[in-house]
Amino acid sequence: CLDAQITTLSGYIPVFNLADLIAILSVTIASVCMWQMRTHPHTYPIYPILCVLAAFSVFNSMLLKVAGHILHLPYLSPAMFDSVEIQTILTIVWTLLAMSIMISASRRQVRSLWFLGAALL
Repeated sequence: CLDAQITTLSGYIPVFNLADLIAILSVTIASVCMWQMRTHPHTYPIYPILCVLAAFSVFNSMLLKVAGHILHLPYLSPAMFDSVEIQTILTIVWTLLAMSIMISASRRQVRSLWFLGAALL
């Protein structure tokens, strides 16, 4: 089987599978729709929040998949939640993301975005 041969390669990291590709496609479509809706900002006020949550979940899914592959952990919730390494990776990445959001928000003086970064911390 070709898939078995690919997974035995030393440099192979499975980043995308069908579920991830569908999630990325849905976030892309949602982002395009959000871009189109800029002309009518009061039509769906919750829509940008849903797009950000979808992108955040896709990002975390791919991060856990790559980290699980590198650490030789099964992609299952109990194994991921019990791993100290996974928890450390999530803590560092979320902190860096939150700090970059907060710095960007303070430079642009957008208070709601700053609170989003604070909530992520």
